[in-house]
Amino acid sequence: MTRLNLFLLCIVRIACSTCALKIADIDYNLLPMSPLVPPSLKRVMPIEFVHVPKCGTSFLNTLMHIPGVCPGLSEDLVFSANKPGILMGQWKAQHAESNCDFKAWDALHISHAGIGSGYEFNKGRFMGFFRQPEERLISHFNFKIEERNAALKTFRAPRDDIPLDMFIANFSGCETKTLTRDGGMPCDYQQGGDGNPPSPHEVQEAKTRLREGFSFVGITEQWSLSICLFNVMFNQTCQANQFLNARPAALDTELRSSTAALNGWRDPYDGEVYDVAKEIFESNLKKYDVSESSCESCWRGAGVVSA
Repeated sequence: MTRLNLFLLCIVRIACSTCALKIADIDYNLLPMSPLVPPSLKRVMPIEFVHVPKCGTSFLNTLMHIPGVCPGLSEDLVFSANKPGILMGQWKAQHAESNCDFKAWDALHISHAGIGSGYEFNKGRFMGFFRQPEERLISHFNFKIEERNAALKTFRAPRDDIPLDMFIANFSGCETKTLTRDGGMPCDYQQGGDGNPPSPHEVQEAKTRLREGFSFVGITEQWSLSICLFNVMFNQTCQANQFLNARPAALDTELRSSTAALNGWRDPYDGEVYDVAKEIFESNLKKYDVSESSCESCWRGAGVVSA
């Protein structure tokens, strides 16, 4: 699919989603769906993946391999930057737009789009990962450096270099913006976001949406436990591909995760939102009796830990 076709498709999808907001009380369980889709997940379908930058691209490996969701894709297809070209190249080559059941999961909605005005229509069907705000911001900052270096090496026009203080001013509150604003990437002023900080109302709205609109909340820095929780909640089998890191750091790992460069700065917006995400996550761990000890069999079966 060409970039132009993708762009036109996005325009159509935005128009359709706007119309869809006027439709009330749709029971998605009444729509025809693959009989392979687990009954435990039908009630939260079509799944809406909330993809906050640097929080959980790897979750795509779980979503697309839910039985019946993408039966037309190869079973061994994974998002993994460790294998050149497979991150997006093979995904597009296998035509996810026609080989995935959009009534189960929107396979084209894998960007960093904000849920903004679509919240009410999709309420209860959102899934996403959230990350410690300062670590997320540093990871995002270093990723921008990687992007710029890659562009320079291939003689492509790089985006402007952004000093850390400017990056903080424009990219803080990323989780809050993704939960409350519209747009293709509302927390990136270089790609359509306005760069304005979240308002107090947006912070409160983001927390409300997390509590009331999500069927699953994972924590990035507790990835293995989060995936185990997802599988328990929705009666899924642990698979090795669920634990792959689809976007490993090209920069030194310690540099990428260290927040020392922030000199004690704390994200005044996402801190509150992340606390709610952790609260939901920990509550579900207790509700479903999930712990490191209970997950050992899952991790062992997936090859995450040795037998």
